[in-house]
Amino acid sequence: MHTITELSLVRNPESTLPSDPESLRSEYARSTTQVLELVDEWAQRDEPVSFREFEQALRLAVAGLARAAVALFLALRETKLSQNCPSRIVRGKRTFRRAPAQGRNLTTWFGVVRYVRTYFREVTAVGRRHGFYPLDESLGLSSDRFSWNVLSFGVLLALKLSFSEARKILV
Repeated sequence: MHTITELSLVRNPESTLPSDPESLRSEYARSTTQVLELVDEWAQRDEPVSFREFEQALRLAVAGLARAAVALFLALRETKLSQNCPSRIVRGKRTFRRAPAQGRNLTTWFGVVRYVRTYFREVTAVGRRHGFYPLDESLGLSSDRFSWNVLSFGVLLALKLSFSEARKILV
């Protein structure tokens, strides 16, 4: 079984992470079990336990669970949207056709999540063609790989700290 890990902020190669909802449901269930096992393991230790260390370990495990939940949510929304999308879309004088799905890294509050979404490529343009991702548009995702919560937090940090200090906190 694959593990949804925290990915890097740079472009990652196409991975073998599951992108279908059923595999992601299994991944979410596995992540939930990992959190419960972590709690049990820490609670049953014979040696003295530091709450600080437990909380740090739990935070990482819960972030992994949250990334699995976000990946599942994105896959379910993509499935719902793609069921209702025609093979061609006309917007004004521009025509777009469905193209192969493309992967993307999205930096969320819980870490980087990789997901796959349908792309519509412009077919009527001469020269440089543009396209769009129905899932990204419907969710209001920006094109810069960061969720609005991460962007908002980054702006808040930029107002209060130096760039290097803000970067350390965000990365």
